Amino acid sequence: MVYCQTCGKELGPYEFNQVLDKNGKYVMVCDECKNSMPSTGATPISKSTYDNWDYSSDDHLKVQRPLGITILAVLEIIGGIISIVGINLFEYIYPYLSLLPNNIIFVIYAIAIILGILQIIIGYGLLKGKSWSWTAEFALRIINGALGSLFGFIFAIIIVYYLTRPNVKEFFGK
Repeated sequence: MVYCQTCGKELGPYEFNQVLDKNGKYVMVCDECKNSMPSTGATPISKSTYDNWDYSSDDHLKVQRPLGITILAVLEIIGGIISIVGINLFEYIYPYLSLLPNNIIFVIYAIAIILGILQIIIGYGLLKGKSWSWTAEFALRIINGALGSLFGFIFAIIIVYYLTRPNVKEFFGK
């Protein structure tokens, strides 16, 4: 909400005017005390726009999800599904796995399933713009970059760089 800098009055859509000053910039003028103050940067909105505004929806307040976040989220979800389903194929791909003790095999399966579930949850959070998912993805990429291969390290740097872009951080409320 906007407040008048002189009288402190909360200014609704009809309680101030936006006018051009002598420099060609918009300023807001309080209808009550006639004080002018810098505009929020928005161009004037006509009365008909206010009258026809759909106040039942707050879609106009939401930041659009960046395309890269959508791609990253879908890849996380697919990776999680592959991790959960793919672990069952692990024994067929690596037949020597059956030579390991059962408790080690159980631990490998459990870790794969837990990580798969976490990936799906993080992917969902990324799609919904949840702040915790940004933090989890950031931490996951740092860990992956530190422990992974050279390709994993380069991929992690790219993702961390992307996550720190202003529009991405704004989407997550950071």
